Amino acid sequence: MAVAVLMLIVERALHYSAQIPISWQQVSAPSLAAAFLMLVLAQCVFATSWHRLLVDQGAGGTAWRHFSRWCVAIAGKYLPGKVWHGVARVGLYGDAQARAIVAPAFLRELLLGMSAAMAMVALLGWREPGAPAVLAPWAAVAALALLMAATP
Repeated sequence: MAVAVLMLIVERALHYSAQIPISWQQVSAPSLAAAFLMLVLAQCVFATSWHRLLVDQGAGGTAWRHFSRWCVAIAGKYLPGKVWHGVARVGLYGDAQARAIVAPAFLRELLLGMSAAMAMVALLGWREPGAPAVLAPWAAVAALALLMAATP
C-alpha cells in the first residue's frame, strides 16, 4: 500500500511539475545526496534508540528484530495520527510480556522526541528578536521536565 501511495504521489508531482516554477539548475546533486544520507543516518539513530529503550527495559530479541519492527511501524506514523503508529509498534510484538514493555517504551520515545523538539524551539525562540520573553524560559522548563520524566 505504501508503494502504491508513493507511486501516486510521484505521478501527481510529475503531472503538476510543468505548472510549478522550479529552477532545477539550482538543485545540486551533492546536496541532495547529503540530505538523503542524513535522512538515512537519522532513521538509523531512531531505530537504534528504539532498540536501546527496549533492551534497557528488559525486552528480549535481537537488534535486527527491533529494527525491522520499528521500520514497519514507521509507516503507521503517516496514517491518521500517532495512534496507528503506536498500535503498529505494540502489535508487532506478539507476546503479552513484550507488549507490556513496548507500550511504555513507545510513550517514552514520544515524550523524548517532543521534549527535545520543544527544547530546540525554546532555545531558538529565546534568541529571536521580538519573541515573547516570558514564553521561551517556560517552554524550556517544560521541555526539561518532560526530558527528565522520560529519561530512565
